[in-house]
Amino acid sequence: MLKVGFFNNLPTGGAVRIAGQHIFNLRNRFKWSIHFPEGSAALKPDAGVPLTVHPFPEGRSLSPQGKILAPFLMWKKLSAFTDLCSSVARELSREEVDVVFSCSSMVVSAPPLLFQVSSPTVYMCHEFPRSLYEKNVSKTRSRLTDLLILPVLRREKRMDLKAARSADILIANSSFMSPRIASIYGREPVTVRPGINTNLFSPGDRVREGSYFLSVGALSPFKGHHLIIEALRKIPGNDHRELIVVADRRTGRYAEKLMASARRSRVNLRILQGIPDGELIELYRNATAVICAAQNEPYGLVPIEAMACGCPVIAVNQGGFIENVDDGVTGFLVPRSVSGIAEGISSILSMSPSRLDRITAEGREFVVRERSMWTEAESIASLLEQCRT
Repeated sequence: MLKVGFFNNLPTGGAVRIAGQHIFNLRNRFKWSIHFPEGSAALKPDAGVPLTVHPFPEGRSLSPQGKILAPFLMWKKLSAFTDLCSSVARELSREEVDVVFSCSSMVVSAPPLLFQVSSPTVYMCHEFPRSLYEKNVSKTRSRLTDLLILPVLRREKRMDLKAARSADILIANSSFMSPRIASIYGREPVTVRPGINTNLFSPGDRVREGSYFLSVGALSPFKGHHLIIEALRKIPGNDHRELIVVADRRTGRYAEKLMASARRSRVNLRILQGIPDGELIELYRNATAVICAAQNEPYGLVPIEAMACGCPVIAVNQGGFIENVDDGVTGFLVPRSVSGIAEGISSILSMSPSRLDRITAEGREFVVRERSMWTEAESIASLLEQCRT
């Protein structure tokens, strides 16, 4: 049986859910050894495989006082993370693993482990660090702080490039991300599109009782929740001016800005954080529609989860959304603008129930046929076995 060492330093969100599914579905096919720094998100579902937690106090969030020392502390974090990965590499060597598998990391996207181990490596790059490779994308939202940490960012970029280029197999999660990853790392990735548990995410007894719209994603400007609030402001009447935002984490004071915008726009906004899957699924099942407004989302599990639950989807025509939503067939694609999203909302509200039912049925069928976690797990298994041979 192939021995696979898995390194997990993922935040909460879709990527860690995908990683947990990989291990759960392949728990009887491979012998797994999982290593992760403290502070990494928990893998779900629990596959009952060995877990090793590595102390990583340097990975904790900075306090307001600590942000003054951000350049020094970030440099220290990179050094500590390099040492941690080196320690993990030694343990994996002692365990005599056949292949090392890692996803994107919170500290350095491509972890140094990828060039520190002697075993073949597979790296699933959900998203490269945009602050390092794209102009006008700040890591700290402060020009002064960005200038002070410039040496740290250069070091991080060198580490990321070296690690990603060291992987024996590089994986992208969408056709949108594949050429972007190739242009940055100078090598062609294999595309494996993530899937979901379509038994868990299902319509149930959905009757669309809700009169709210739903947006799911981190409380970050990149997710576009503010655009949805502004779009709802343009919808006449008060019956459909309720928005529920489900988030796993937050950035800065974005949540407070959303609440202020909602008050001005007379939108009834509710923000829910850290809710269990069962509650999220019920929200999908009863929403009027799910709206996905993230900027250049690399892939986007949210529209897939929503379609699997029989919920209509309105997504902006950017990023990975385009290859998961077929406009007018399984959902609706709109421009990433207030007016574009408002037009999508109006279309949903004026659509006949029979047509909407056809679209949601097509959406569910597409996810079951082409975006199931079992199909994805088989692709990952083949790459791990290929890497070994």
